[in-house]
Amino acid sequence: CHQGDPCELKLSAQSLHALDYILLFDQGQTCGVPWPNSSANWMVARRPSVVGRDLITSEDLMSATFLLQVLEPGMYRICFCAHILGGPSCLSSNAVPYHHRFGHDVGILEVRGVIAAIREVTLDFKGLSAPLPATPFAASVEVEAVLVGVRLTCVVAQSAALFLPRRSDLQNCSVPREAQGLSDRQRRFPRCLGTKTTPNAISQKGKVHVHVPLTVVPEDAVKISQLHVWCYC
Repeated sequence: CHQGDPCELKLSAQSLHALDYILLFDQGQTCGVPWPNSSANWMVARRPSVVGRDLITSEDLMSATFLLQVLEPGMYRICFCAHILGGPSCLSSNAVPYHHRFGHDVGILEVRGVIAAIREVTLDFKGLSAPLPATPFAASVEVEAVLVGVRLTCVVAQSAALFLPRRSDLQNCSVPREAQGLSDRQRRFPRCLGTKTTPNAISQKGKVHVHVPLTVVPEDAVKISQLHVWCYC
């Protein structure tokens, strides 16, 4: 799967249920072992969107399709929790996974992407203190790049998103909500105050500083206490 894009996983088995779940663990972890931070912190347990007969592999098997959105590049272990009628649940009442219930290892997922992390700028490239906070004119962020040869684009909004955005949401955040051709989720994503694409392709892995010009007048900027930034390539 690719970072920031929808990711579809299909499982086949003798029996599958609409209340089965999958959860991504770090590749170095073991499914079902409840170590702290063993699962990706951005990954919530997912139920299948579709369950039915497997018409491709064998009609004797069931097939379940899981739709994920993956945030960070890397290798992840796919761990499965089977719904047991009258048995222990996969999740707590507030949707927290019981890691010990996700004990069935169904494979490895490779997530390909460019961005490992996005941070505030606190140090320069020599490691010296050099904070670059948002100003009325620009917001600066530090992107940890894990691939070279691509250009980064970062967008800035005043409010947080109510869902994990896709690349298409970020690409359309400067378009007015009433414009034709936008999907419902693209309309619900916050409107951007600024967007910036690096002028050149990334030439080496590591920290990249992106400075995003803001389309906000200084009088309004003083009323803003926090900005939210997303980046993609």
